[in-house]
Amino acid sequence: MDFPTIDLKDKIVFESDPDTRVHPGVRWLEERYAQKICISDLALRAGCGFYDQAHFGRHFRRMFATTPAEFLRAQQLLRREAGQRA
Repeated sequence: MDFPTIDLKDKIVFESDPDTRVHPGVRWLEERYAQKICISDLALRAGCGFYDQAHFGRHFRRMFATTPAEFLRAQQLLRREAGQRA
């Protein structure tokens, strides 16, 4: 079965403080942010996974106080601003 992949490079800026406790799944993503990650690998790391996109969105909003789309837009804006400063 062919699974779609997600290319996280240039989409998410991870800023981790080594003193902060980070879920192992998040650490796994941080280490692979520049790689294409197979959905099946994400599902394996997530354990029971998410029932559907809405289920994921609810949990994402609960954890980050924003929607995935708003988060992505904010990350893209930060990238553009960082590029303009350079």
